[in-house]
Amino acid sequence: HRAIVFLAYGAGLRVTEACRLRVDQIDSERGVIRVCEGKCHRDRETLLSPRLLAALRAYWGATRPRGPYLFPSRKGCKEPVITRAAVAKALGKELGSRGITANSVSPGLIETDMTKDVPRELVMPLIPANRFGAPAEVAAAVMFLLSESASYVNAAVLRVNGGLYT
Repeated sequence: HRAIVFLAYGAGLRVTEACRLRVDQIDSERGVIRVCEGKCHRDRETLLSPRLLAALRAYWGATRPRGPYLFPSRKGCKEPVITRAAVAKALGKELGSRGITANSVSPGLIETDMTKDVPRELVMPLIPANRFGAPAEVAAAVMFLLSESASYVNAAVLRVNGGLYT
């Protein structure tokens, strides 16, 4: 799980992008990582530093992951790749003994420029709250996790989604 965190921070990937990274998306010769269908379903490239490449090679040598994904799920899991929740749980276990909490915020459909073209008539029946969330509601969740009131919350995924589960 350290390799995922190093990858996310070292290459500027979202945790979900790091979790879904395939081996063939790493171009060590050019020093880039191709992110397929990242935010807004757009492809992009990001830099792959020599230090990050060395860490990924060490991870690969130690684990020899099966299949096309760099971070596959455990055998028998529904998802083909490790999930954000699994990363949060692993980090929470790893860092908790050091007094560091590791949590994840998972927003649903939030009123932003990114969701302005989402067909409301198709998704509203799926959202029990019957509305999109506000950016301030996601910010409030993050502020809670950063507060002293959340000092015992660890390895959690806080879903700010109005009840939308797909």
